[in-house]
Parts: sequence; C-alpha cells; structure tokens
Amino acid sequence: MRSALLATAAMNALGALRLHATGVRRSATSPRLPSGAHPAILSLIIGVFVLLFGVGLLWTGLTGRADPLSYAIAAAGKLACSALLTAFWPAGGFRCEAPLAAVGDLVFRTLFVAWLASDTD
Repeated sequence: MRSALLATAAMNALGALRLHATGVRRSATSPRLPSGAHPAILSLIIGVFVLLFGVGLLWTGLTGRADPLSYAIAAAGKLACSALLTAFWPAGGFRCEAPLAAVGDLVFRTLFVAWLASDTD
C-alpha cells in the first residue's frame, strides 16, 4: 500500500500543477467576473486542496503509519473526483480526456477500498 500512497501523492501533485496552470491561463485571458471575483480563483483553490491532499498521502506513504481513516478519506476523495469528472464530462463541462483522468482515481480508490475491506484489526 505504501507504493499506492506514493503514486497517488505524485498523481495529486501533477493534478494540482495542471489546475494551477489552468488558473494562470484563465487569469491571463479572462476578464473579471461580474461579482468582481477573479476567474482563476476556483482553479487555484481546488489546486491547493488537491496539493494538500497529496501532501497528506505522501506523508502517510513515507512514514508507513496509516490508520483506516486515512485510507477511507483517500478512497472518498478519489471516488468524488472520478465521479465528478465522469458526471460533468457529457454535459460539456470538461474536455474529452476527462474520463481518462478519472481512471487513475478509480484504480486507487479500488485499492484503498480493498485494503479497508481486508483489514481485520
């Protein structure tokens, strides 16, 4: 499971970088929203959240001390991400490769749920 946690942390870091790049691109090309909010703010906030989640997974993987709650939170986060990407993709909310990005989350979610189901402590 340590390698799965470390791989998930790397995947989250790449996802956070992509979200930040999207936010920077939006800030350079989009006018402010009618509310006065910057159009990049949502991408940047979600990117920070994804990065912090990845840091927690990295720490858990490096230390080797993970309780079932860590895996349950990781599985729930991966399920939420893959479900949102898949649900909003048909409506045109994401580009055509969005379901492919969700495959990694589904794989890791399955690993974490399997670990939780097999844990007999």
